[in-house]
Amino acid sequence: MTPDSFSGGNAVYVAIAVFVILCIFLGVRIVPQSEKHVVERFGRLRSVLAPGINLVVPFLDRVAHKISVLERQLPTAQQDAITTDNVLVKVETSVFYRITEPEKTVYRIRDVDAAIATTVAGIVRSEIGKMELDQVQSNRNEVTSNIREQVRAMVDDWGIEVTRAEILDVNLDEATRTAMLQQLNAERARRAQVTEAEGKKRAVELNADAELYAAEQEAKARRILADAEAYATGVIAVAIQQNGIEAAQYQVALKQVEALTTVGQGAGKQMIIVPAQALDAFADADTQRVATQVIQVAYAEGGFDAQALERALQGIAMDGVVGMVYGSGFEASPELLEMAGKYLPVIGNTPRVVRNLKRALQFFTLLDVLQIPHPEISYRPPEKTAGWLTKRGGGAGGTHVRKMLPLPQVAQKRGEYYQREVAGPTVSVLFAADGQQAKVIGYNRQWTSAGAAMPYRYGGAVGHVDLPVLAKHQLSQAAQRLTSAVGLRGINGIDAILDGERVWILEINPRLSATFDLYRPLPGQSNLFDLHLAASGGNLASFPQCLPEARAHHIVYALDDIRLPDTIAWPDWVAALPLPGSTIAADAPICTILAEGENAEAAQQALLTRANTLQTLFNAMESK
Repeated sequence: MTPDSFSGGNAVYVAIAVFVILCIFLGVRIVPQSEKHVVERFGRLRSVLAPGINLVVPFLDRVAHKISVLERQLPTAQQDAITTDNVLVKVETSVFYRITEPEKTVYRIRDVDAAIATTVAGIVRSEIGKMELDQVQSNRNEVTSNIREQVRAMVDDWGIEVTRAEILDVNLDEATRTAMLQQLNAERARRAQVTEAEGKKRAVELNADAELYAAEQEAKARRILADAEAYATGVIAVAIQQNGIEAAQYQVALKQVEALTTVGQGAGKQMIIVPAQALDAFADADTQRVATQVIQVAYAEGGFDAQALERALQGIAMDGVVGMVYGSGFEASPELLEMAGKYLPVIGNTPRVVRNLKRALQFFTLLDVLQIPHPEISYRPPEKTAGWLTKRGGGAGGTHVRKMLPLPQVAQKRGEYYQREVAGPTVSVLFAADGQQAKVIGYNRQWTSAGAAMPYRYGGAVGHVDLPVLAKHQLSQAAQRLTSAVGLRGINGIDAILDGERVWILEINPRLSATFDLYRPLPGQSNLFDLHLAASGGNLASFPQCLPEARAHHIVYALDDIRLPDTIAWPDWVAALPLPGSTIAADAPICTILAEGENAEAAQQALLTRANTLQTLFNAMESK
C-alpha cells in the first residue's frame, strides 16, 4: 500500500465520519419548554415537536415554525357599539390567549392578534346590541362572561385557548353622560324629598306617641308615688317606735341624700361634703391630701375587684356621707355599682343606664335607632381583618383596643366586638344632663399614648377646641338624643372620630370623664362638681359659664419599672402625684401634666414644653 493510497482511504473515512456527525446534528432537535416546533417534509406537515429532545429525518424534515406557547395579551382596544336604546358606547376590552395546537394555527390563520381582535370586536358589538344601556352597566359580569365564551368557541378551531377576556370600561359620549348625570341627580333629589317627608311623618307620629306615653307614665308615677309616700310614712313611724335611735339616724341619712340637689345649686362654696372619703385604685398623693380617708382598692384591666371594693365600702366611715360619686372602673361591671348602692346612694347614672350604654350590642343598636352615625360594627370576626379593630364592651381609657389579627390568629373572647377603623383625630364632647335635657360644656381633642400592648391607650386631651360646625352639631345632637332615650344624668362624655367636617361616634362615658378637669367656671359661678351633683338630681338651672382659656392635660406613663425617691421637687403644674418612695410598674401612670393657653394650640405647646422639663427631672433622678 502506497502512501498515496493510504491518504485517499483516510479521506473517505473522514468524509463518512463528518457525514454521520452532520446527520446526528441535523437529526436531533432540542425544543425549549416555552415553545413547540412545527416540522414539514417536502412542504407538508410532518409532526409537532414537544419541549425536550426530538429526532427528525435529516435533509428530509425541517423545522418550519417555532411557536411560543406562553400566554400573550392583545393590546387594549376600544370598540364602538350601539345599545338597543340607541346609545353609542365605547367598550374597552382586554384579551389574553395562548397557542395550544400550533399545527392548526400556522396553517389556518396568518395574523393571530389581528384575527382575535376582529373576532372580539364583532362579538362585543353583537352582545352590546342586544341590551339597553342600563342592562350593560348593571350586568357587566354577565356580558363579560358571554363575550369570553363566544370568543373561546370562535378561536378553538385555530388551536388557540382564550384564557381571559375582560371588559375594562364602558364609556359614554359627553352628551349622554351629562344627560344621565342630570337624571341621576333628579332621582336622588326625589328620593331625598320622599325620605324627608316620611321622616317628618314618622317624627310627628313618634312625638304624638311619646307625649301620650309620657302623660300616662306621669299619671302612673304620681299615683305610685302617693301610695309609696303613704306607705313609707307608716313604716317609718313603726320603725322609729320599734327601733328607736337607729331608725331615726337612717332617716337623717335619707334627708342628707335628698339635700344633694340643694348642694348642687350652690354658688361654689358648698362643693366639699365633709367628711370626704375616697376609694381609689392608685391612692395618689393628691387624693391623700384632700380626703379625710383614702382606701386603695385592687384594680385590673376589667375594673375594680368586687370583693376588695365591698370590703372598702364596709370599712369607710358612713357618718355624714350622703352618697358616692363614681368615675371610671365600673363600665365592665355595672353590678359593682348595684353592690355599692347597698351601702351608699349612687350619684350619677344608674347601674342600668351604665350597663345598657357600655354593652356594644345595646349601645350601637340604640345609635342606629336614634340615627347617630358610628363606624361599622361586627359581632363576629369579619372575613377580611385588615382595617378592623378589636374592642371589649365596658372598656375604658383605650386599653381594650387592638388592631385585629389575621383570622387564623383570632380567638374571640367574651364581650369582644369588632369596629372598622376610621382615620382621623379623636374628639369628644363634655356635657351635663338632667335626664331630659343635655347642655354642652365644651369640645375636646384627644390623643393616645401607646404602651407595649396598648397601642390606643388614652394619653391626654385639650379643651375648648374649635371643631367644624357640622361636627359640633352632630356631637350635641348625639348627647341630646341619648339623654332623651335613656335618661342620662350628671356630667358625661362622648368620644368620636373627626372625619373631615363630620364625626363618627365611638363610645360614651356615662360618668365623670377624663376631660372633666379641663374646664373652670367664671369666678362666682358654680363649679363643675356642683353641676354634676345638681344634674344628677335633675337640675340644670345653675349651668355655669367657663373661662375662655384652653386647658390641656397629659398622662405620663412609666417606660420601665421605677422607684421614686423619698423627696421630689414636683413642679406646681403636675397633678395626681405618686406617693414618695413608691414603686411604679412599667406602663402604669406616674402623674398628669397640666397646661393652659389662649387657645388649644397654645395649651398643647405649653404641655410639650412642660413634658420636656419633667423628663429632665426624671433623668436627674435616675442619675442619682
